[in-house]
Amino acid sequence: MLEGRVHVCEDNESSCHVCSAPSGTNRIPLVRVPPVILKLQKEHESILQQSRTLLSARGNPRMVKRLASMHLARLERLVTQHQKEEERILIPIVDRYLDSHASKSIHREHLEMVKTLRLVRERLTQVEVSDQPKSLEAFFKSAVTFDSVAHEHFLHEENVIYWFAAICITRSTWPACKKENSARGS
Repeated sequence: MLEGRVHVCEDNESSCHVCSAPSGTNRIPLVRVPPVILKLQKEHESILQQSRTLLSARGNPRMVKRLASMHLARLERLVTQHQKEEERILIPIVDRYLDSHASKSIHREHLEMVKTLRLVRERLTQVEVSDQPKSLEAFFKSAVTFDSVAHEHFLHEENVIYWFAAICITRSTWPACKKENSARGS
């Protein structure tokens, strides 16, 4: 599925059915999307899947608290690890080939995700203190907000930043990019 994913045109197409790019334009073949970008993209999928798992924790309030706490802890770990990888791989590329405003935008979005996750954790703590239905409702509302924030952030990254980074990495003589690609089997 190409919708919402890093999109690059096939070289042998007369025109791209997704972006309508005419043949003869500069294209990056689909098979040449760097493995490091595909890895980051898969991490997005894992985070969104874990977010949806958190949202599916329904039923007995005590069970919800226990399951939600476990799922939230895993979600927090996934987000932290992913953001560290992006800061290690993506930020240097963005800084070098775009500008610091673009990397500051990525940092702001990462901070927004972390802030939203903290709110989810706070709401879960409130559920643990109070068995009031309103606290459970507030928890799920904050979890839905996180899912929405993450989804929007990932769409932006995959459709703009990852696409651009794929071009830069593929065409780059930048040693860090070449080393990362060769280490991942490209």
